[in-house]
Amino acid sequence: FYKREMSVAASEPGALHVVAGEGNTVYVQSPPPPLPPPEVDQYLEHLEFGPKGDLFLATSVLNRRNWTGDIWWFGSAEDAPLKEKARVGHRLDSGIAKMKYLDNNQIVVGLDSGIILRFTPKSTDENSKESYRYEFQQSICEHEDQITDMD
Repeated sequence: FYKREMSVAASEPGALHVVAGEGNTVYVQSPPPPLPPPEVDQYLEHLEFGPKGDLFLATSVLNRRNWTGDIWWFGSAEDAPLKEKARVGHRLDSGIAKMKYLDNNQIVVGLDSGIILRFTPKSTDENSKESYRYEFQQSICEHEDQITDMD
């Protein structure tokens, strides 16, 4: 068992984090609720445009204590990189190696940790900021290596 934190379907309500302890000890804990990142990070990793001109921006900071990545959804390129104009911002547990927008309104993200993450941007009412969210699907990680590229 590798000594690192693993999330099991962390986007699902009631999901649990499995954390390896010393020896053969394993701990299970509830994840904290997701909070939007405090700001748009200074390093822009990737950007993708949706069919309506939406901008999906992947950012990171390589010199923090935790090497994380953020995924931002802006209504247009003119709104970026102002956090106040973002529809949704979401912090991930790993840096972002690659991001692709798919034709069926889904986004695939390859993380530095080796995880491939797929999510769908959702909106119930385009006139309300609270109606925007990401709907995450099951993640996959079948190796102990990083992702360097996706096509």
